[in-house]
Amino acid sequence: MTPKNSRVPAELLEECYQRLVAGESIAACLQRYPAYAAQLWQQLQAIASLRQARSMPARNPIVAAHARAQFVEAAMQYLLNNSRYSSALTEKGSGTPTASCVSISDVYNSR
Repeated sequence: MTPKNSRVPAELLEECYQRLVAGESIAACLQRYPAYAAQLWQQLQAIASLRQARSMPARNPIVAAHARAQFVEAAMQYLLNNSRYSSALTEKGSGTPTASCVSISDVYNSR
């Protein structure tokens, strides 16, 4: 029997991690190494939580494009309404927004 506060060998933790990645359950890893079950449980729970938190669901490309378009529109409106930046975004003297794309550096350099 292993003392309660002993450390789990790194090789053992790595093996269990690889098994979790392959789809094995935490319970199955704990059954393989009952002498380290208490320590392993805490570490494997933390690993599983981190893996779950990192796995973000794929974003719908239509929703992403819509959100991006709304952001660009709001940014353009802000820049057009702010006299400090508007000269970089409009045709010279007309006050009409240009049809061409404006880079951030153009706006930044207009200050």
